Amino acid sequence: MKKSGVKLLLDGHRGIYIPRDFCKEINLNKFSGLDPDDAECCLAGPDEEWYWESWTNIMNHALHIDEDGDEWFLYQDDDLFLMCEALMTKEEKESFGFETDDDEEEESHTCDQCNLCTINGVVCHEQGCPNTEVECRECGSSMPRSQGRYCPDCQEVE
Repeated sequence: MKKSGVKLLLDGHRGIYIPRDFCKEINLNKFSGLDPDDAECCLAGPDEEWYWESWTNIMNHALHIDEDGDEWFLYQDDDLFLMCEALMTKEEKESFGFETDDDEEEESHTCDQCNLCTINGVVCHEQGCPNTEVECRECGSSMPRSQGRYCPDCQEVE
């Protein structure tokens, strides 16, 4: 089973005490990039002059690397989360407002006669490519350019 890329660390009901509770309840030794002075300041609580600046430093620099080598960072949107973008599903990314790579969803198209390109979501062959789809001049059905001007059914009628 694939592990989730999102873990809830602290519920938002803690409000202004999330920074203090993070430094108090979470094993800070599992994080790199933390300045001990910032943690100490947050432990002092929201009345400390540099509380919010210290919390911002922690949020911006704290990094946890798990046993599989995955990098996790802190993310706060009311609740405090630990996130690994590489493990997040498309739905999780969209839910938290992260950019998603829609290219993963697109089907890969190739042509053995030309370099395909996509224009406004439409796959296009280079001009003159024999694999380009054209309409039969008689019945209007779609066919490869290499078959000429008429589809096989209309050629038999002539």
